[in-house]
Amino acid sequence: MNAVALTGGIASGKSTVAGLLQAHRVPLLDTDSVAADLSRPGGRAIPALRDAFGAECLTVDGALDRPRMREQAFVDDNARLRLESILHPLIREEVEVFISSHLEERCAVAIPLFFESLGYRARFAEVVAVDCARSIQHERLVRDRGMAPALAEAILNVQVPRSIRLQLADRVLSNNTDLETLAIQVERWVGAWR
Repeated sequence: MNAVALTGGIASGKSTVAGLLQAHRVPLLDTDSVAADLSRPGGRAIPALRDAFGAECLTVDGALDRPRMREQAFVDDNARLRLESILHPLIREEVEVFISSHLEERCAVAIPLFFESLGYRARFAEVVAVDCARSIQHERLVRDRGMAPALAEAILNVQVPRSIRLQLADRVLSNNTDLETLAIQVERWVGAWR
C-alpha cells in the first residue's frame, strides 16, 4: 500500500499540509473537493440530496446550500447521518479510483472525517493527523471563517476527540505555532518516504 491518509479536526491545518504535499509533488486527493464536486449544480449527489432534504437545501443554481446544510447537520444528528449516508459512499468510490491509479507511487488522500468513518483504515499504509489545540481550532473557525462561536463549538463537539485522534494516528504533525515549523515537519515526513 502506497497511499497515506491525511486527517485532523476542522481548522487544524489539513489544507495547509495538503498544499505543502502538493508542493513536494505528492499526488493528492482532497475529499472535501470531491464532496464539493458531488454537490455542485448537476453533481452526482444532487438528486439524492434533494430527495432527502427537499428543494430548500439547494441554492438558486441547483448546488447544495453548504452553509445552510452545515448549520442543520451540526445541530441535528439525523440530518448529519442522512447527509453522510448520501455523500460518503460516493466519496469512497472516488478515493478507490484515485488509489488504484497511483499504485506505483506514494500518494495522499485528505479525509477530514477519517476516524469518524468506518472502513478506511485498511486502504492506507499510514494515517497522519494534523493537530492543534482545540482553542486554536475554535479561534480559526470564528476569526477566519466567520463562524458563530456556538456553531464552531457544535462542530468541534461532533468530531472525534483530539485525544483519540492522537492515539489512533500513526504520525502527528503539530500545527500549534507557525507555517515554517509545519513545513519542516512535512518535509521530513516526505523525505522519510523517499
